[in-house]
Amino acid sequence: SRLYINMVRAGEKGGVLETTLRRLAGFLEESQEFRDALTSALIYPLLLTGVGAAAVVFLMTFVIPRFAAIFEDLGATIPLPTLILLEASGFMQRYWWLLGLLAAAGVVGGRVALATPRGRLDADRLLLRLPLAGTVIAQTDVARFTRILGTLLKSGVAMIPALTVVKDMLTNQVLARAVGGLADGVRRGAGLAQPMAEARAFPALAVHMVR
Repeated sequence: SRLYINMVRAGEKGGVLETTLRRLAGFLEESQEFRDALTSALIYPLLLTGVGAAAVVFLMTFVIPRFAAIFEDLGATIPLPTLILLEASGFMQRYWWLLGLLAAAGVVGGRVALATPRGRLDADRLLLRLPLAGTVIAQTDVARFTRILGTLLKSGVAMIPALTVVKDMLTNQVLARAVGGLADGVRRGAGLAQPMAEARAFPALAVHMVR
């Protein structure tokens, strides 16, 4: 990666290649531990969501139709909520192929949209606005930004090249663009904290600690 190459280059120029490689190894190990912890934290809610969705599909396609037959035999007046549920179940049974096509079209359309810079930017902006999840995504990328930038600076990479490397390694394009704007602030002598505050994309704690 560009992070690896830039750190090795800085270590060679400064005559501290061994120290730089050790620092890079530690950084990669910490990054892997962080990814493993994040994956472990997401497995349970994803598993619950998948099981819940499968249970709903099973109920709508196998269980509810049996109740529909019972209601028909009784000939009683069906309450409106129950009637809506029966109609939804019947729709799923009759037009499951249409729902499958719509789901496939949505997946393909989403992949095509995310392949464009504009679509990726809009999707990342939407993710940051999600309740709870948006905060986690923002803090995760800001943590990656500070960890990589700190590692590069400690290894002797200059600020502006380091910011360029960090920008290319962030997953969220909104924050990546904000990091790209930080280099302009550094060039004009504004330091790092002021451009971070002006970008309005970084947590106040991060700005305060950098300042």
